[in-house]
Amino acid sequence: MAFQLLKYAHRGSGNLPFRLGIIPGRGYNWDRMLILRSPCYLLLPRSTQTWTFHDRQDARSPSPIQRMTGCCKVILVDDHAVVRAGYRLLLSQTRDIEIVAEAETGEEACNLYWRHQPDVVVMDLNLPGIGGLGAIRRILGRDPEARVLVFSIHDEPVYVSRAQEAGALGYISKSCPPEMLVEAVISTAAGKPFLEPAIARRMKEPDHDVNATPLERLTPREFDVLCRLARGLSTRETAQELRLSAKTVSNYLTSIKEKLHVATTAELVRLAYRLQLIAD
Repeated sequence: MAFQLLKYAHRGSGNLPFRLGIIPGRGYNWDRMLILRSPCYLLLPRSTQTWTFHDRQDARSPSPIQRMTGCCKVILVDDHAVVRAGYRLLLSQTRDIEIVAEAETGEEACNLYWRHQPDVVVMDLNLPGIGGLGAIRRILGRDPEARVLVFSIHDEPVYVSRAQEAGALGYISKSCPPEMLVEAVISTAAGKPFLEPAIARRMKEPDHDVNATPLERLTPREFDVLCRLARGLSTRETAQELRLSAKTVSNYLTSIKEKLHVATTAELVRLAYRLQLIAD
């Protein structure tokens, strides 16, 4: 069954100059939508070619979700509303998938999980507050059967390993083909681990063995702090994003430097690049 990803802005009207949809293209990076500051990214000229794709589950009868009772309930977690709108538009075209809630922080994701008890949580990692990894750990800590699919801009093996350690069942990057999100949700809902093929190949390479790097010495919270400092955030900005005090972040930074044997923040950032914590 082909899914139509473009919806008309007003059903029954053939005179409107625009229609609602997502910009087409394989490997589309969802974060590119962030450069647009209003939901107008969904308005496409009627002359724009319609983009469709075929559900990979069509050849399988019945699909994993069809074997489940009722719809697959999904919570979307991302701190950008425009990105969540893209997720919702794509997944809403898939039969038996229902978006029951959306969250923009790790704490909100946890609260919504207890309230809705979804089948799948689609989780970003770069979130305010406790962050995506913290939210995964908290959810799995209370419900070991929870099924979390990470959908992140980060495709570096170290992030994947940390997410798996936290308990995530699946991991895909935001540069993957859009239909892979649907496939990953279906697999995760069925309790089957899902790893984007390109990431899986990188994980098998000997030089990407995370356990052989100094990063294994860091606690989960220290790793969260390091990731933000490596992205260029100041101590104060890191504290605001993680909702910690600046003094607490400074204490984490001191501990990180000691464990990684570096003296300055600049050396720490260079080490993060070398360990592929952040992309070049």
